[in-house]
Amino acid sequence: MAKEAKKQSAVGLFFRSFMKGMVVLLGIAILALGGYLGYLLYNGYGTKTAPPAPNAAAFKDGKVDPLLTAEPTEEVTESIYVTKFTDIDFGIKINVINATDTSGLAGYWRDRLSDIGYTNIETSDCNYPLDNSKIVITEDGIAAELKEVFPKASWEVGNVTEEDIYGETEGVKVFIFIGYDYDEVPREE
Repeated sequence: MAKEAKKQSAVGLFFRSFMKGMVVLLGIAILALGGYLGYLLYNGYGTKTAPPAPNAAAFKDGKVDPLLTAEPTEEVTESIYVTKFTDIDFGIKINVINATDTSGLAGYWRDRLSDIGYTNIETSDCNYPLDNSKIVITEDGIAAELKEVFPKASWEVGNVTEEDIYGETEGVKVFIFIGYDYDEVPREE
C-alpha cells in the first residue's frame, strides 16, 4: 500500500512538474512573440514605401523601360473571355460524357456548366476510355464559348450514337467527352 501511494505521488509530481514547465514555455513564447511584433511595429512594418528607383546599369542597353518605372493605375482591364456571355444559348441540350474510370466526373462537369448558366445538361458514360477530351457538336458554329471552359479539348462536327455512349443522344446538340486530361474531381472536405 505504501508503494501504491508512492507511485501515485510520483506520477502526480511528474504531471504537476510537466504542466508547470509547459506554462513557463508558453509564457516565454508569448513574450518572444510580443517582442518580435513590437520590433516590427517600431521599424515601420506594413507601411507603404515607394519602390526603389530602377538602376539603369541593370539593363544591357543602359535604357530604362518605361513600363518598369510607370506608376500603377486603377484601370479596369478587359475580360480575358472572348465570348460575350449575353450571346450564349444556355438552354442548348448538352450531354457530358465520362470517358474515364473516375467516378463522378461527368456530374462534376455538369455542375460546373450549371454554375455558368447552362440549364439543359445530362450525363452519360462512354463505352471506351479517352486520353484527351473532345467536344462533338451537331451543327457548325454552336456552343463556341465552351472552348473557353475546355481549352484542351478537340472539336469536331458530327453525331454521337448509342454505340459510343450509355445515355441520351436524341435532341442533344453538344456532346462533351471528358477524357483523362480533365479527370481531376476536387473532393469537398
